Amino acid sequence: MTAVPSLGRLEELCLGLSPRSSIVEASRVQMCLQARKLEESIPDALAGHHTGPLHDARVAGRRLRAGAGIFRSLYPGTWKMAERGGRAVTSGFRDARDLDIRAARFRRMAVDAKGRPPGSLALIRMLQEQTAVARTELAGHVRPLAEILPASLLAGLWRPRHTGVPAADRCVRVRLGELAQRVAMLIPVACVEGRGGVQHHLRIRCKALRYSLEMMEWRLGSEASWRLGTLRKIQDELGELHDIDVFWGYLEERSGQNAIRRPGRLRDLVRGLEQERHRRFEGFLDLREGLEKVLAPITF
Repeated sequence: MTAVPSLGRLEELCLGLSPRSSIVEASRVQMCLQARKLEESIPDALAGHHTGPLHDARVAGRRLRAGAGIFRSLYPGTWKMAERGGRAVTSGFRDARDLDIRAARFRRMAVDAKGRPPGSLALIRMLQEQTAVARTELAGHVRPLAEILPASLLAGLWRPRHTGVPAADRCVRVRLGELAQRVAMLIPVACVEGRGGVQHHLRIRCKALRYSLEMMEWRLGSEASWRLGTLRKIQDELGELHDIDVFWGYLEERSGQNAIRRPGRLRDLVRGLEQERHRRFEGFLDLREGLEKVLAPITF
């Protein structure tokens, strides 16, 4: 098979990977799969009508970056291009993603407006409309697909280097160890409630480890699967913390710009955020022991 398969065929090949598969075959199937997913999701993500394609594009971009780090010894001259392409997608759609998260929070607030002081719902509606306008204006503002994923990249990903497989195995072990160490360094400080910036960086590092482990699940089996389950839970809790912090900062910014004439209404919104953030932080602390177990060395 010389031509790069279609998305559907690559998904079938990915499901067929097992510990008996070679790292060369696993790398080209998984790397090309993520590149194909980017091809399919980016046009709809640019249109901005639904949040799903944007989420899919960013996840595929992160997995492409993770694979570039894990399999770099098999892709001399190509892995860096893949890493840059994945990064361009995740950063290019970051603002749109933040606006989608903000809009979703306003929708929940509007549904849950019972019991709020008079005028709070009007404030929520006003900010919700402003968010919708900003999201519409942002649609399509990302680098062209041909610049992110040139044809030469997909072709190069389908042709990993067949020599040096032992070096590739060593590269995987070293990379996973580095990612685990980077996570471990941040855990103690992230367990201080007010350190939102550190908690955000811990989430980023947990995602890098998670997506890298996913690239090796075909070989590691249960050794990877239980770790991935814990990392997903950690990622969700830390993601909620970060989304609350970003939303909180947005409300403070609007207040500083005198966009909110009655600060009392703003305080009502912030009070609910404080309570929700504390609950999420407690949930993160409950997962700390599991996260530390995830970081134990993997032998394969």
